[in-house]
Amino acid sequence: FQAAHQQLSQSEHVLIIGAGLIGTELAMDLASSAKTVSLVDPCDSVMATLLPDAVSAPLQKQLRKRGVKLHLNNSVQSLEQSEFGIDVTLNSGDQFLVDSVISAAGLKPNVQLAQQVGLEVGKGIVVNRQLQTSQPNIYAIGDCAQIENKVLSFLQPTLLSANVLAKALLNGHV
Repeated sequence: FQAAHQQLSQSEHVLIIGAGLIGTELAMDLASSAKTVSLVDPCDSVMATLLPDAVSAPLQKQLRKRGVKLHLNNSVQSLEQSEFGIDVTLNSGDQFLVDSVISAAGLKPNVQLAQQVGLEVGKGIVVNRQLQTSQPNIYAIGDCAQIENKVLSFLQPTLLSANVLAKALLNGHV
């Protein structure tokens, strides 16, 4: 942590890969610390899986107002260390130089075992509102579970899901 903190404190331009909750928060914090920030994400808005467009659009406006350079609908093609810093090339062809790179690209659920036993899998292990998978006696919870086409990989949704699962199991839905 100390080494990373020292490097960031000496950096003038920071690349953040991933405009989810963590990446967006880091971008705001670093921009508030007078850093130049480039934020790259393959989605067309920041926090695309968490916020509706009506909320995301004003947030993007604030980020730009703070000087954050948004590279949405884009991804990093290459990073190469040079004597001047890290050369960044995006899929769009844009190129720029940064001093540090932070990956906040998020989690990807490991669904290999679920696939092997024949569970329905999408972005995660597909479950209903009671966290039941496509097999009646198998449940999934946490950042591997896909509920209503979303994988909710944060503590609060997992705690709420645990309560739902406990009620389902106690009410004999097993």
